Parts: sequence; structure tokens; C-alpha cells
Amino acid sequence: MLQNGKEIVDLAVASGVRRVTVLSAWDDGPLEPAVQASSLEWTLVQPTEFMANALDWAQPIRESGEVREPFAATKTAMIHEADIAAVIVTALTEDGHAGRATG
Repeated sequence: MLQNGKEIVDLAVASGVRRVTVLSAWDDGPLEPAVQASSLEWTLVQPTEFMANALDWAQPIRESGEVREPFAATKTAMIHEADIAAVIVTALTEDGHAGRATG
């Protein structure tokens, strides 16, 4: 996890960056509060689970025909990386998304 969130934000602001997205987990690290406290127009993008993570299931499926996950009762949606990228592009190029988090 990054430990220099404020430094990153300060450099972005000093460089003239106006709008940012942060691909974020559900628990804030040092970057999220630094971005939120800044003058930047920010959007937190918090996908539940990346579709590519399903590739980790290939070997267990081949070996046992099963997928074992630690949170079997949790309902979640896997999101394709191209869809996550589309949300990020929209947040960076269109008005109306600043100061929001999207899952």
C-alpha cells in the first residue's frame, strides 16, 4: 500500500492536474483521504471484483470440478476490466462525477 498519498496529491496539484480517479479498495489507504482533502476533482472507483480474477479458478476446476472461495455466502458481481476502464474514462472526461465513489 502506498504510504505517500499526500506527496502524490501535492505533485499532481503542482503539475496542474485538475481531475483524478483512484482505483480503490473498500478500505481507504493513505491516498484516498489525501485526494479527498485536496482541491482536485476526484472520483473513487471501487469495483467489487475483477473479472480476470476468475482465471484463478481454472486449475481447481480442472483438478476437482470445484471453485472454493472463503466468502461463499457473499453476493458479488465480477466486473470486466474494460467496463471499469469505461467508468474511469467517463469520470475523467465528463463533468458531474467529482466528489463521488462508484462501485
